[in-house]
Amino acid sequence: MKEIAKEVELKVAKDMPEKFGLMYDGWTSNGTHFIGIYAVYPHCNYSYYPLLSLSPLLDEEEPTAEAHLDFIKSTLSIYNRSLDSIIFLICDNCSNKKISKLCGIPMIGCASHKFALSVTEILKDYEKEIEKVNVLLIQLRHLKNRAKLRKYTYYEPVKKNFTRWSSIYNMIGRFFQIRML
Repeated sequence: MKEIAKEVELKVAKDMPEKFGLMYDGWTSNGTHFIGIYAVYPHCNYSYYPLLSLSPLLDEEEPTAEAHLDFIKSTLSIYNRSLDSIIFLICDNCSNKKISKLCGIPMIGCASHKFALSVTEILKDYEKEIEKVNVLLIQLRHLKNRAKLRKYTYYEPVKKNFTRWSSIYNMIGRFFQIRML
């Protein structure tokens, strides 16, 4: 596996131009903070997005912008590149602004993240109703309740995922599908 990974790294490094963009995001799952890093550049008349790294943060005890920047530098070194190779960053619009400022690279904010922030702001007026539906659908996911629900429909209850605005849309849609039975 290590040999194959090394071959892939060499191929990506060979194909990657000297200047390129970097797409970056982090998330936490089960108490571990992960980082995903992609290069962004045109290749053979197509946009190309090779995955450079998908790994836990090097120092999880200090998940600072500086630690994230060290992780980016470490990843780039695998491909014989440095921060000087990066001409722009694509990342969410929160803490990554500091990373952009630290390395002096312009940031292109994530349109999906901006949209999610807007939707969250609009939905604030409906928080109580949304939470009531979420509580109900969580209850319907419990084993005995789900077994009873299966007698009437094949629809599975969908609960809200706090990091995805679309999950609220999916949850409300499923609520009405079940309710109309």
